[in-house]
Amino acid sequence: NVSIVATGSSQHIKVNEAGPVVSVTEWDQLISTIKQYLTPGDWWVLAGSLPQGVPDMAYADLITLIEGAGAYVILDASGAAFYHGCLAKPSLIKPNLEEAHQLIALTPELSGKWSLTQMMQSQDWVRDLLTIGPKQLVVSLGSEGAFLATPQQWAQFASPKIVEANPIGAGDSMVAGLVWRLSLGDSLAQALPYGLACGAATACLPGTQLGSLAQ
Repeated sequence: NVSIVATGSSQHIKVNEAGPVVSVTEWDQLISTIKQYLTPGDWWVLAGSLPQGVPDMAYADLITLIEGAGAYVILDASGAAFYHGCLAKPSLIKPNLEEAHQLIALTPELSGKWSLTQMMQSQDWVRDLLTIGPKQLVVSLGSEGAFLATPQQWAQFASPKIVEANPIGAGDSMVAGLVWRLSLGDSLAQALPYGLACGAATACLPGTQLGSLAQ
């Protein structure tokens, strides 16, 4: 992937290539490798678009395998692969607003219920996402922070105020911060401020630099 960033502004272009074609044999080899490393209590991050040759059910199959071994999955994807993955009941999903809208549109019982404009004006749709299958969710809202929803709790968290330089990588940094704290035993509500801080630290840096722990 290539990121093109305009000097002196936050304008950017992401050029994401499709990636290589993955054969059935290679996919089976990956599954075998994952089985060797499955440990109860570990967190696994499944993120991004699927490579060519990998079926839309791939994330769902991985979630069933990993969570069945007593480990936890955070899923950060989009489209059909994301929808099928959610049906497999991952421990946590982290869509942005547009990805959440796509997910609702792909769910037969929710399709057409919420427009993107309505979602920007109300938060009631957040609970609808839990009915699809994920046990917990965080919806990132860029500079506006994030929504957190579990069966027991719903809350909005603010993001640190920064001068944005380039948002590329901020969402991935947010996931990294979340998983870091969750792996140390924090609750999702305790971990989310760290995730937001990591995302903000990356977004305030030029190019594709990542925020440091000190930042």
